[in-house]
Amino acid sequence: MNSHESLPQSTFLHNSSASEAIRTFAECIAEIVIILAPDYTVQFINSAVNTLLGYESATILNRSFYQLIHPDEYVIVRQYLDQLAVGQCGAQPLRVRLRHDDGSWRIFELHICHHQHQAPITGIVLSGYDITALIAADHALRNNEIRYRQLLELMPMLIVISSYSEGLIRYCNPAGARIFGVSDPAEVLNCPLTEFLSAEEHTLMWRRRQELQNGETLKPARYHIYARDQVVRVVEVQGIIIENSGELQVLSFGFDVSDRIEAERQLNLRAKVLAQINEAVIVTDRSGAIIYLNEMAANLYGVRPEEVIDQPLSRLFTAEPLPYQSYEHPSWNTTLHRGWRGELLHRLPNGRTMIVDVSIDPLYDDELASGGALIVVRDITSRKQAEERLRLLESVIVNTNDAVLILDAEPLQAPGPFIRYANAACTHLTGYATQELIGRSLRILHGPATDPTTLTMLWQAMERQQTIRLEILYYSRAGEPIWVDMSLSPVTNERHQTTHFIALHRDISAQKLASFLEHDRSEILALLLQHSPVNTVLTKLVELIERQRPHWLVWTGIDGHTSVFSKRLSEAAEQIELRIRQLLAHAHHSRPIPIDLRTHWTDLCHYGVTGCWLWPLAGTKGALAIFHT
Repeated sequence: MNSHESLPQSTFLHNSSASEAIRTFAECIAEIVIILAPDYTVQFINSAVNTLLGYESATILNRSFYQLIHPDEYVIVRQYLDQLAVGQCGAQPLRVRLRHDDGSWRIFELHICHHQHQAPITGIVLSGYDITALIAADHALRNNEIRYRQLLELMPMLIVISSYSEGLIRYCNPAGARIFGVSDPAEVLNCPLTEFLSAEEHTLMWRRRQELQNGETLKPARYHIYARDQVVRVVEVQGIIIENSGELQVLSFGFDVSDRIEAERQLNLRAKVLAQINEAVIVTDRSGAIIYLNEMAANLYGVRPEEVIDQPLSRLFTAEPLPYQSYEHPSWNTTLHRGWRGELLHRLPNGRTMIVDVSIDPLYDDELASGGALIVVRDITSRKQAEERLRLLESVIVNTNDAVLILDAEPLQAPGPFIRYANAACTHLTGYATQELIGRSLRILHGPATDPTTLTMLWQAMERQQTIRLEILYYSRAGEPIWVDMSLSPVTNERHQTTHFIALHRDISAQKLASFLEHDRSEILALLLQHSPVNTVLTKLVELIERQRPHWLVWTGIDGHTSVFSKRLSEAAEQIELRIRQLLAHAHHSRPIPIDLRTHWTDLCHYGVTGCWLWPLAGTKGALAIFHT
């Protein structure tokens, strides 16, 4: 449909081949064409009215033409229209101010003709040009040199006139003075332009002047102005050759583009940062269509940027919640206003899936008037898989019956190696709470009977970062000996450097004590068969009992004299001998005599024992006493 076909019906330009030709002609010419009804209401406008005055046809048709005229010119226009004979045109054009759609006034030179009774027009035809700029230029040209200088001085751009051959400044406007770093343009008059340029740019200036003299058309050049206020400014300058008072001169005009260059530099820097950043960056408009993605995003999703620009996000992926997420994600419109952060499952068009960490932030920018979003995506699939493996491994470690210690690889010498992790089984084994072990040295579990040879083997394996398995004697928090089967393995990082050791411990105290018991029994039996001295047999018997029950104390006497006893009883040996003699004197049988130390022998309770078994030794006038808990 043509633009004029949607106009309201009127009494002119009836549908005919002639009217169609007139309409087409009116739309093609650059000047405005307005046709008025006899009551001066607007019945037709061409497209130039929209171009020059900013009005759409719907906003001006059927309105009074006087609503467009400046109030001060109502009378002049009415008189002019009244003086025109019907069907005739005005002898002179009429200058009138017409209101622009933005509220400003534009000066038009209109030719007006009456064609109210001439088909197919049947109206008053006004046509003309916008001469606002022409009148302003004419006004400026008519002013004197002072007014001309005022115009130059008000210009925001640098204007400099310099001698062609020497480059001496003959004129500089205030905008140029600010660029040169002075407050008064007179301060730079007759100064050479080269004073404000670097040595490298002197050649550029003289070469461009020669090219201008040769009549070549040059593009603007950028110079660095080393101003007197110690600021370096970048100026984009164009020049022409002029002649003034018989002297060949160069008129240069340009703008300070320092801020623009800095903005361009910042923009390029940000673009490079976005291109090099490890996260995928995607920018969308309000509808979710992609308007930018960086190289990382293109690589992550396996696309070329030009393939997905203006495409919906679903062209890259379909977002789904992770299996363990029970909540619903907000809608896209809500996300644009509030932003969103979380983890999602991205299902790609090729069927591949990835777990990603996503942040979505709303954008507010003049270029995105309808809104948009900045989406930053990080692929965390490998991390999630590693976390899952660690979770399973931790579950195994926490729930295993074996005691697990993780040790630092450095330092190995005392006071190291330090414990960095202990599972709950360590507490059951050693009696230490996990928080008591973490940060302490492994040496806290060693004691006086821990075999030095075994420890040497352990330290050497750790220094060589080798796996080792051995049996070692630990001591619990209460001081009780614990035999453990220890398996130690190094843990390395991606550079194959050992950072930690994992030590698995299994309690083998029962097996070791059974082995020792069988060994000691065999030795005692051998001593008896060899008719060894009684003291030798009793000494071996004391060792057997103390090995099996570390907290028990043993005393033996033969022929009424102390023979063998536990080292801890050395101070009380004579007292024990005297008391046992008293007890044996009243005993008339050879069966063991139970004694409650808490009621009959309280001075021995400080050894941590509460009871005693006393066996008379037949034929030796001796006895065996075992003090137990």
